[in-house]
Amino acid sequence: VALDEKEGGVRSTLNFGHTIGHAIEGLASPQLLHGECVSIGCVYEAVLARDLGQLAPSAVGRISRVFKAYGLPTTCPLKYLRLDELMGKMALDKKNAAGRVRVTILKSIGSSFDHPQPVDTALIRRL
Repeated sequence: VALDEKEGGVRSTLNFGHTIGHAIEGLASPQLLHGECVSIGCVYEAVLARDLGQLAPSAVGRISRVFKAYGLPTTCPLKYLRLDELMGKMALDKKNAAGRVRVTILKSIGSSFDHPQPVDTALIRRL
């Protein structure tokens, strides 16, 4: 974090899963822990990267399997899947710019674009 205070490069990769994860956490805490919410966010953000043509479908499956192997959730429990509330929480994320939701987009496992990318909210809603 100290090496990348502006959240580009390495820090952007560390933010993977946090845009969606923090929104879920805002609705599910304290029943779901921060790491559990970020685990779910990682899988959904990997799906976004795949849908944007940036991440291989096999990588999405691998990410999901690894989290499951560690006993972490990979899907949002239905009782917290309140889309308008989740979108409202994502709209408040500090990485957003110019009124656009920005998400860390993976290119491959362990590699992302240097800065969070704007993502059409319609694409997020389809998750």
